[in-house]
Amino acid sequence: MRRVAWLILALAACEGPFVPPPVSPPPPPPVASVRVAPDSATLIAGDTVPLTVTVRDSSGAVLTGRPVTWLSADTLVAVVSPSGVVLGIDSGTTTIRASTGGHADSATVVVTPVVYTAISTGATHTCATANNQHL
Repeated sequence: MRRVAWLILALAACEGPFVPPPVSPPPPPPVASVRVAPDSATLIAGDTVPLTVTVRDSSGAVLTGRPVTWLSADTLVAVVSPSGVVLGIDSGTTTIRASTGGHADSATVVVTPVVYTAISTGATHTCATANNQHL
């Protein structure tokens, strides 16, 4: 009889019907592919070029909001910002790599030097004129 009394007391202490906790959303789909565009770029030292990355799942749907890591293979030639903007530092060729979710793609970046085509002298200064054309 005491057990029944405790059971009734325990049930009476409940504030209402049992409500299960909310179900967590499903985990995001895994990354199946990463694509950097353009796959190659040529720029003059001191200039920038934006690269973009497209991340897709196994069905080909674009995945957004995934953190992407950008890396330059040779930071003496070019550096890349966290948003994929490449800055040419010195002439040469390097690879810029974007990775996320265990997948990666890269682009080849060629940096050309600034070519000076004329030098003008004045009474108090000298100026070099650059012809920023890709060689």
